[in-house]
Amino acid sequence: MSRNLLVICVLALAASACGSAEPPSTPLPPPALPGDPGVENPGTDPATPSTLAPPLLDPVATSSCGDSVALRGVAEPGTTIFVIGGADSAGLATDTHPTSGQFCLDVKLTPGAVNKLEVRAQDAVRGTSDATIVEVEQSPCTPDSETPKPEAPKSVNVAVGQPVTTRDKPKKNQPGFATDGDNSSYVEVGGSDGTFGWNDWKGWVMVDLGKLYELSKIVVRFKDRDGSGDKYATKYKVLVSSMSDPGNPDLDNGKWIEVGSTGDGDGGTDTWNLSQTQPIARYVALWLQQDGKPHWKENIGIPFVGKKYDEIFDVSEIEVWDVPKKSVTDGPPDTNTCAAIGN
Repeated sequence: MSRNLLVICVLALAASACGSAEPPSTPLPPPALPGDPGVENPGTDPATPSTLAPPLLDPVATSSCGDSVALRGVAEPGTTIFVIGGADSAGLATDTHPTSGQFCLDVKLTPGAVNKLEVRAQDAVRGTSDATIVEVEQSPCTPDSETPKPEAPKSVNVAVGQPVTTRDKPKKNQPGFATDGDNSSYVEVGGSDGTFGWNDWKGWVMVDLGKLYELSKIVVRFKDRDGSGDKYATKYKVLVSSMSDPGNPDLDNGKWIEVGSTGDGDGGTDTWNLSQTQPIARYVALWLQQDGKPHWKENIGIPFVGKKYDEIFDVSEIEVWDVPKKSVTDGPPDTNTCAAIGN
């Protein structure tokens, strides 16, 4: 073998030994991205249901001759609202108001079809809520057709039949008697958080409304009133929370706000008007402190040393009234927009 041929062979063997790479016979697939079919959203566990409450929509007309419809409502403050359906195949999104949770979206409709619109809330931590679904049929406008007049919206007691919990086991009856819609029934709660004498109780009665509502008023009814018994609250607070899991009522945990309080209640019926602030809440609680017994005796040293006195409250009913919703009715295209209804 000639010297030149030997050199060529050695170089060829060296190149092979150094791992001269060849392209793979099968191309590698591109990396999966969030939003692709079969790919879960980052940070969500498909086995764990979303803790976000679905958006609460104002009434929406079931038919429209316009090319769009306004979806207005409330959700948990700071979340993102997105809508799937209608003429926009890519969907629409907007952020809720950071404190009120209100939102409004103009959704284009597919002409001559029933448009199924799915509205969801989303945030980076808790993922995506279940959908609130509405259907709107788009049809051509007819000049001779009469637009029906909508009924005046009415406020509803949204607490009726909703579950009630108490800090301690009730002394009498069941917690649900506070939302059964019957003013003659009641739940009796109370106790003492001191060592002797009279001390403010730190107990509560809480109603879970099941979803978010804008509130217009809260009505608290006690079985007793001044002059006919003492198992009513002279000193208490009304708390609300819009969180999906606020824990026990507590003004110190940052998840509850106070919407009313009194230090000289006389029992019977107390009405807390919230029409100016219209807070958004899922939970409503009474923070009960002092009943109608003559606590003034403590201030002059009469209580027996070593004896403590329970604060007792007979709560007949907790009524939570929502804000009547604006009705969006059939009409010319420019009446079914966010701008037309004040957003």
